[in-house]
Amino acid sequence: MKTVYLVRHGESEGQIGPNYQGPQTPLSQKGREQSDFIAERASKLGIEVLISSPFERTRETTEKIKGVTGLSPIYSDLFTERRRASDQIGKPKEDPKVVEIEKLWIGNFHLPYFRYADEENFNDLNNRAKEALEYILARPESKIMVVTHGWFMRVLIGKAMFGNDLTADDCQKFLHNMRTSNTGLTVLEYGADEAMPGWQLYIYNDHTHLG
Repeated sequence: MKTVYLVRHGESEGQIGPNYQGPQTPLSQKGREQSDFIAERASKLGIEVLISSPFERTRETTEKIKGVTGLSPIYSDLFTERRRASDQIGKPKEDPKVVEIEKLWIGNFHLPYFRYADEENFNDLNNRAKEALEYILARPESKIMVVTHGWFMRVLIGKAMFGNDLTADDCQKFLHNMRTSNTGLTVLEYGADEAMPGWQLYIYNDHTHLG
């Protein structure tokens, strides 16, 4: 059996700032404090391997967890945040062109292959989530922690729950209705029920460590 602890990074400067963030956006002061709390919690879980997105905000959160567990992180692009259109990165969130791009992306997400420019669409995210789950299952460890991002974490959970039956329409509803908190902890298990083999969701977005 495998237990996978999914952690969303701490609050970033990009989340509270006026511009859309890119890979180099760091944590805010609040995000660093949140990361201390999840690190303390992680120290009690007996995790055997620590995997992380290589983005700066996830690296900072992961380094906090490394500090209390002694685990050297494995950084993988499989767990990065969904890729926005380049025309959005670093631009004001209220810029009319940026707003229009976001509306087009969200409004057409139910079309698996729709693409405005160079952003990831549902088909891209679905395939990456499949590859990420296969990567996790192929690892020898039983207790795995993955530090990732809000959007991609929800796609990953949707893929674990629905497998090949996950549609773009279902995924969009999941993304809209199942929000996550910064450093929220989600727990997936694989192989816990011999009668129904596969992924099961045990805990979603537990952030009691934040008080």
